Amino acid sequence: MTACKRSRSPPAAAHHSPHGSPADQQQHIQRAVSPEEPDRVQQQLDALGSCHVGYAHLQLPVKNISLVGARPFSKGGKSLRTIRDFLLRLYHIGELKESADKILDVIDTQVPADNTLILMGHNGPAGLGSERYNICGVDWVKEAGDHGDPDLEIVLQQLQQAGRHVALVVFGHMHHTLKGSGLRQMVHVDGITGAVYLNAAT
Repeated sequence: MTACKRSRSPPAAAHHSPHGSPADQQQHIQRAVSPEEPDRVQQQLDALGSCHVGYAHLQLPVKNISLVGARPFSKGGKSLRTIRDFLLRLYHIGELKESADKILDVIDTQVPADNTLILMGHNGPAGLGSERYNICGVDWVKEAGDHGDPDLEIVLQQLQQAGRHVALVVFGHMHHTLKGSGLRQMVHVDGITGAVYLNAAT
């Protein structure tokens, strides 16, 4: 896909989700044993090309605004246990801090220091509330909880401490209609930084 690179076309950005891909993820891991098997995950990433922004930077047409992708294939929550082997093989990432460091490294090495940042993830960050209706709240168990990504929360904290301007954090995964009844809060505005958190899931 070359649309991401053509200045006359609107920029396109994609972020890979884990939905529908557990078998593909397991097959990707098994290629270490059976390399003759086609790698469906890598085929998808190759098809997306530079439009895939997971752990990557996309410079927008407005020169002082940059889009950076968070951890792809995120399932949300505090643990990488069910996806660690997959992330290790694909990105050499096995811990949440390693993931946060990788996102920060992309920002530090590829984004001009005075650029405004847009962060894009499949799931949103932790730290935005633990009620079932919160933007990344758990609505499928009675106890509720925060299902945001801790690594993305670390990134945002580090950026704030460094004085970097994050205007927008956009993601999905946590759907609008809650299990049982009710609707999820889909927009959150940080009262201190002014950053807008937008959950685009339907």
